Amino acid sequence: MKHLLTITLLFFTMSSFSQTDSKLYDIIKSVSAERIKQDVKTLVDFGTRHTLSDTLSETRGIGAARRWIKSKFETISKNCNSCLEVFYQKNLIPKGDNARIVHDVWVVNVVAIQRGTKYPNRFIIMSGDIDSRASDATDFTTDAPGANDNASGMAAPVETIVSGLGGNKTVDLAGATVTGIHFVLEKGKKIQLKATGTDSTGAGTIDITLVFRRASAGADIAAA
Repeated sequence: MKHLLTITLLFFTMSSFSQTDSKLYDIIKSVSAERIKQDVKTLVDFGTRHTLSDTLSETRGIGAARRWIKSKFETISKNCNSCLEVFYQKNLIPKGDNARIVHDVWVVNVVAIQRGTKYPNRFIIMSGDIDSRASDATDFTTDAPGANDNASGMAAPVETIVSGLGGNKTVDLAGATVTGIHFVLEKGKKIQLKATGTDSTGAGTIDITLVFRRASAGADIAAA
């Protein structure tokens, strides 16, 4: 997983910056495999993150998981002088929208935005899906720890933001706005529109420079 994040950050380096920018090397060095592993374990310990699972418990289900993710982003923001806008974005998904939705449910996504300085309307989007599932996609009570699908995929963008913004660092990726999204049910397009300020009908345009979508990453962590 550390190698994966290193490659991601090196891509940023080659694409947007001079390779002599020492701040980027500092960011790469600050990536913590142990921190990633702990984040994956925390998400696994919620038991299941099925879209229809418990939203009220503090220790189990999708609700507890998304509150924990939001608190992580808020802690990061506190450590970088409120450099992140952190919020929930939700959609009401009706029963039958897909095979997994056996009753109406609010799908709540967690978004963190670092506004760019030079090009605030140019977006770099990092995302991972929150939810997990058992073999039976409609079973929302059985344990579905989802370490590799997709706790590790969520840990990757969180660690990228921690490494880049932690310790009161300021990172400006080509002056662009950086958006970290943790979403449910593959509603990526709607979330991107909402997070970037474009209305839900798609009116208006946004300049998405890069999109990093993490799914089923880090099988080595799951096996550890």
